[in-house]
Amino acid sequence: MGYVPYSPAANVKRLPERPRERRFLTAAEARKMLDVCEGRDLALVAMGLGSGMREGEIVALKWGDLDLERSIAMVCRTFSHGRIGTPKDHQVRGVVLPEWLRLTLIDYFRASGSPGPEAWLFPAPRDKRAKKGHP
Repeated sequence: MGYVPYSPAANVKRLPERPRERRFLTAAEARKMLDVCEGRDLALVAMGLGSGMREGEIVALKWGDLDLERSIAMVCRTFSHGRIGTPKDHQVRGVVLPEWLRLTLIDYFRASGSPGPEAWLFPAPRDKRAKKGHP
């Protein structure tokens, strides 16, 4: 409101922020998570656990971005804040997929009716398709 001509907090030193501890799943926890998933959810969770890709990169994948013969996923785009954009570093990169993930994705491909290369790997559920920009 302008009553004080200076900020009384100007000379207060901020406390250093402690970095948050990151907790990673153990192999047993990851296996348990995969065991309770099926279909699209299994493929989505497996991609997250097995590829190291960011969430936005995973949901922006198209079938054409995968080379399942060579076990590679090409990160060409990302989904963030309701829009499709370029990856964080603005560079396309390849991610090598472990064999168990490759086999999971092959099963998912067959169960999905062998979609074309322009189809989203993980399309949005029907009730959320209206969300602007969501794959």
